Amino acid sequence: MNLLALNDDVLTNIVSFLGCRDALSLSATARHIHDIAKRRVHTTVELRFPTQTPLFCAYMLADVPNRAHRLQSLTVTSRALSVDGGAYSADSTSADALADLLEQTTNLQILSIGCASALMKLEERIWPAIANLPTLDDLTLDDMTTDSTRLLPSLQGKPTKLRMRFAQYPSNVPDIKPLHSVTNLELEGITMQHEPVKPTWSVWPNVRRLCLENTSVTMSTLLHTFPNIRSFVLGRASITEPHWKTLENKDGQLTCWPELDYVYGLPYYFGDFGTGDWPVCCPVQYLNLTATSWEKPQHRPAFLRAMKVLPPTALSFRFQDVGTTSYSFFVDLVQTSTRMKCLEIVLVVSATATSSDFQWLVRRFSTSDIARANFSARRA
Repeated sequence: MNLLALNDDVLTNIVSFLGCRDALSLSATARHIHDIAKRRVHTTVELRFPTQTPLFCAYMLADVPNRAHRLQSLTVTSRALSVDGGAYSADSTSADALADLLEQTTNLQILSIGCASALMKLEERIWPAIANLPTLDDLTLDDMTTDSTRLLPSLQGKPTKLRMRFAQYPSNVPDIKPLHSVTNLELEGITMQHEPVKPTWSVWPNVRRLCLENTSVTMSTLLHTFPNIRSFVLGRASITEPHWKTLENKDGQLTCWPELDYVYGLPYYFGDFGTGDWPVCCPVQYLNLTATSWEKPQHRPAFLRAMKVLPPTALSFRFQDVGTTSYSFFVDLVQTSTRMKCLEIVLVVSATATSSDFQWLVRRFSTSDIARANFSARRA
């Protein structure tokens, strides 16, 4: 089929699936498709290098209707906002130029900004420009401070996804003003006060997916601040609970999220090995522990504890160096995981391993109550 024989609507739809570089290459192939492909080039932009920001903003503002108004996704890293590529600094030229552009964009849906707090202090027009974006749906703010988050309720757009990375650790979640449109929240570099929960602390009632990185938190604060979590992703997190009574319901039973569908993380954070001590039992539909391999004996108690405090219906994990010494671990796993119906194991094997080396493992699970078990092998 001749691509140029298609009408403009069909071509526009095809080009929308291309990356910006591919769309730019396509724009150079034929005059008829040039304008259609160039529109795609202007929709998604990532700025990564020093001094790049002022040049890009000047280019977009040179033709506002055909460039700035078509911008839908913009990522500006910390390096692109500084003269020397510094991680936490921004220069006034870049700040002024970015403010000018943000004031002219009307269709921006995704925005990611590095050294956000420093940028807002350097150019007071930055936050009002962000707040006035009517179609903003996905917002990432790097190097934030707790004070900067007080501006969040002034957003006129209704972002459903919000990522905030804090430059000053610790930053307390109870001090962050909630944004009720957010259903997907990612926080890095925060702590949650280890004092008893206060009714005046903020609540994010609509957050369904929560991702925590580099975090120290109590379970009672989590349950108060994010009461309706269904998907939970943990990275380098410590979860404890010094105030057990705050977790009890009126019947004296420990409470957790009633509809927890998905949990991803390391068993360290759910067991008494390493930094974590997950304090309550939260049944979960799908537990994903594929972040690392579990071949060392000292890892296994934490792994089995994760099965007790987060009893899954479906489980995925990686395991390395499967041999006869691992047999007792898998026996314990079957006995511990009483709710498990689906199992996926990624076996990390040596270059010389063959399928016969772990057939005993397949046979072991074929005789269990697990309805479906899937095994795959990857070379170490």
